[in-house]
Amino acid sequence: MLYQSLAALGRVQTITPSDAGATCAPFDYDLKAALAAGDVIELGILPAGARILDMTLVTDKLDSNATPTVALDVGLMSGSVGDTGNRTVGNEFFAADPVGKLGGAARMSLKSGFTIPKAQVDRSIGVKVNAIATGAPTGRISLLLWYTLG
Repeated sequence: MLYQSLAALGRVQTITPSDAGATCAPFDYDLKAALAAGDVIELGILPAGARILDMTLVTDKLDSNATPTVALDVGLMSGSVGDTGNRTVGNEFFAADPVGKLGGAARMSLKSGFTIPKAQVDRSIGVKVNAIATGAPTGRISLLLWYTLG
């Protein structure tokens, strides 16, 4: 199932730099139901012309099983920003990351995340649930995106 954050729905504006320097754009999604394997969340927007400097994935405990198995991919999504159709998520930024097992924060360490080429259009950043034993009914997934324009 596809879920969308307020940023993906166009209800909050993506922060962009008005002067030289890096910008940190925070994106949050509060769970409305327990996650299942294969679920996709359109979490944030990478603005046109952006160069990614860093990224941090922050989650609550997302798997309520005694032996949690949750693994999250974070990457660019297929389709256009806000598209509600069936979309895919890459793993350029995080691949099978276990941060949701206990909750916490993880910094992007994949080379592919730092070398994403600039684009002339806004692009969606998504989270895909690869595996999960028992999804927690509440919680938050956040992404802190550091980037520059130009």
